[in-house]
Amino acid sequence: MIVATAAPETEAKLLRAACYDCHSYETRWPWYASVAPVSWWTVRHVRKGREHLNFSDWPQTKPYEAKAKLESIAYALREDTMPLKDYRLMHAEARLSNQDRSQLAAWAETNAASLPP
Repeated sequence: MIVATAAPETEAKLLRAACYDCHSYETRWPWYASVAPVSWWTVRHVRKGREHLNFSDWPQTKPYEAKAKLESIAYALREDTMPLKDYRLMHAEARLSNQDRSQLAAWAETNAASLPP
């Protein structure tokens, strides 16, 4: 049984632009990702990002996991901790406007609230 469905088209587009490079298997590796020692940092960063949240594993089937992930997404967006500031410096497409952040956070909060505790 699927308990947390995929994001609507508008939110999905924002998530792909700002989050999928580190939080999915759809990473678009930049040229510098193949040059050591930067490559080591980049690969480690993506691996850790996927461990924390991987949109390639979405939709979620466990309500408590989906709720926790959605709440974490909303929190990170509201606190401006994701995408990471250093990532935004190199990737203009990951720079979300305040409106985009609010929209994504509202989507995550609404979906989290619809799930059982």
